[in-house]
Amino acid sequence: MPDADYPVFKEIEVSANKYNEVLLDKTRIHVPHSRNYSVIYAVLRSESYQLVSSDGEIIAEGPRPYMNKKRIIDWKVILSDWRNKLPTMHYSRYWKYLPERIRLYLSHPDLKEQFKRLDQLLNLLTSQDLMSINQHFYELITEDSKGDDSYGVDWKNYDAFLKPTSKKEDYHE
Repeated sequence: MPDADYPVFKEIEVSANKYNEVLLDKTRIHVPHSRNYSVIYAVLRSESYQLVSSDGEIIAEGPRPYMNKKRIIDWKVILSDWRNKLPTMHYSRYWKYLPERIRLYLSHPDLKEQFKRLDQLLNLLTSQDLMSINQHFYELITEDSKGDDSYGVDWKNYDAFLKPTSKKEDYHE
């Protein structure tokens, strides 16, 4: 047997559709901003993939679709995209993966308020992950909006609108 492992992989060229989806193993995988690249190479290994631009930049990587493993959602990218397209936020494929508390918080009817709340969450995401923001939601939102509480809302009452669940919430796609 050789001393060094022999790399076994397959490299194919793929392209992204207008929804930023790439077709791998007969499965469409959403890769944010993938349609910005004219040429994308998929390096396929037995259990993982890597999407690489023509400049050698790794665009995305993860387990192959047939492995049936969950992928981590990059919420900073998703929320930034939503901020640019506020009316479509509720129709996003990622909307259902948000914790219900945060979903209710973002469901304000006023677009200016939605924009402000998305900015607030993006600022919080620089120092914490979405799970910890959800767990400490009331302290963080109250702390972040001191002096700017134009509605006089007691955020702890938001939980009255939550559906009772017995399972642990899932933050992955």
